[in-house]
This record gives sequence, structure tokens and C-alpha cells, in this order.
Amino acid sequence: MDINKPLLTVVCLTYNHEGYIKNCLDGFLNQITNFNFEIIVHDDASTDKTADIVKSYEVKFPNLFKNIYQTQNQYNNKSLNIWVDIIFPKSQGKYIALCDGDDYWTDNHKLQKQVDFLENNIDFNICYHDVSILNNNLFSNNFIDKTKKNVASIYDLAVWGNFMHTSSVVFKKCSININSLDKNKVCDFILYMIILNDKKIKKFDEMMSVYRYGVGIWSISSIMDKNKFILDNIYYILNNCEDDTIKEIMQLRLNSYAFYSLPKYLSKFENTLDRSVSFEINNKIPISLLLNLIFKKLLFKFKKLKLYLFFN
Repeated sequence: MDINKPLLTVVCLTYNHEGYIKNCLDGFLNQITNFNFEIIVHDDASTDKTADIVKSYEVKFPNLFKNIYQTQNQYNNKSLNIWVDIIFPKSQGKYIALCDGDDYWTDNHKLQKQVDFLENNIDFNICYHDVSILNNNLFSNNFIDKTKKNVASIYDLAVWGNFMHTSSVVFKKCSININSLDKNKVCDFILYMIILNDKKIKKFDEMMSVYRYGVGIWSISSIMDKNKFILDNIYYILNNCEDDTIKEIMQLRLNSYAFYSLPKYLSKFENTLDRSVSFEINNKIPISLLLNLIFKKLLFKFKKLKLYLFFN
């Protein structure tokens, strides 16, 4: 065993994060660990000063940073996948920790806590933690993770989609068969489904990072783009997964997509052997939420009718 080899690889994807990247990189450097780790920053041909800032850190810490600087933006390049073609082959760590360039870590012991857990719990392939959300210079509690569970399974992930903030995730790289990955479909949700397999997800209740809402690509995407992305993922898993339960979950999500993907029928799986922990989803949709969704749909149809009458 090479004691100098990094046990963990920090992966940071960044593009035009000039105003945020220093906070992100400082969060990496402030980590206190009893193991070696490396940092891979992938700059996707930023047009601002992001790459210059990243290079300045690499000059100061050449043994720590193993950065990648694209000369052409690869975000929509269908012939190259950043994870499959670049990140995974380059990373040396047994574990991978994620943090996008516009987010940052706030706990100097974050990596140590997460790696200690994964090292001592072989039934888990992923762990994540709570985050603080920064929106318009105001901090708020995490309003995205709706699972309310400290231990989750692949079935929970199938039901809810990706409920883990990128800046909070650490996973076992060894659980991935790189050759089996579809270059055109590798995103965080599908990647986590592949990583999990029959293992579990651990959540730490501690807030150890900050997510900047309204800055990243996802949070500024249109509703239409988000829905298309989610549907693409559901269809991909439905067509490629061998687990019949997950296939049924995906089909139910498609059937209920008119209600914003709320899995209202999934409670029928409750108390079914080892799946019991995976489907405690309130048993039924709160009536207030259901009425609100119905009202929104009726209002949308009413507006369409007004437009139709106006133009005819």
C-alpha cells in the first residue's frame, strides 16, 4: 500500500465562478485530515478570471492540485463526458468528494467525518450532510432534501430523485464500473444510482457546506429544462435498470408527473420486507398540497383559455 497515495479525491467543476471560487478552494485547503487527499478542479473554459484564480492556487500547492483547464467549453459536448473520460481516470482516491465552484465547505473536519464513516461502515457507499442555503445574501435551512431520513436506500433515491446537494456528497469510487457508464447519460442522479447498488446512503444532520441558490446551472434553469432533464433520467433508468421494483417506481413517477412527480401511489410498497424503510412517504399526500396543485393546474388552464379567446 502506497502511504503517499491520496485516500480521497476532491472534485470541483467550475465555470465562470470568479466571485466564488476562492471561498470554494479555501474550504478544501482548510480540511484537517489524517489522510492524504488530492484536488481536481475542472475549469470548463471560463471566460472570466476563474481559471487564473485556480492556477494561482495550483502554483502555491502543486502537489495537492491536479487541475484540468479546458480551452473549449465541454458542457454540451456529446462526444466527451467529463466524468467518464476525464475525472474518473484521473482521480486516484478510493473516495470522491464533490463541491461545485460556486459552493463552499464550512466545517474543517467534514472530509474526516465522512471518510471515517465510510471506512467503518461497509454497507454504505454514499454519505452526505445537511447544507445551509444562501439565497440573495440570506441564509436559510435546507428546503430541498425532503426525505427526512438519516439512512436511505436506492429505492428512496428512485422515488425522490437526487435529494443530495453536490457540496455534501462523498462516495466510494471503487463501486463504479467506468466501462459500463453511458457517456451521454451520466449525471449526478444516475451516477448515484449506479454507485449505490445494494448499499445505503448515510446523512449527517450537521450543516457542513453552503449551497448558493440561483447561481448554478440547475437553479437558474427554466422549469421546462428541469422537467425535461428529470424525465430523461426517469426514462433512462426505466429502460436500463434490471430491478423490477425500481422500474415500477419509475413508471409510477411518469404516471404521476402531472402532479410534479409526487409519488402518490408508492405507499403500496410499505412494509414489504427489506423495502419497508424505503417507502415511508407520508402514506398519502397532504390534502392542502394536493388542493394547491389542482388549483395551479386549473389556473394554468384558465389562462390558456383567456389567451385562446383573446386571439380568436
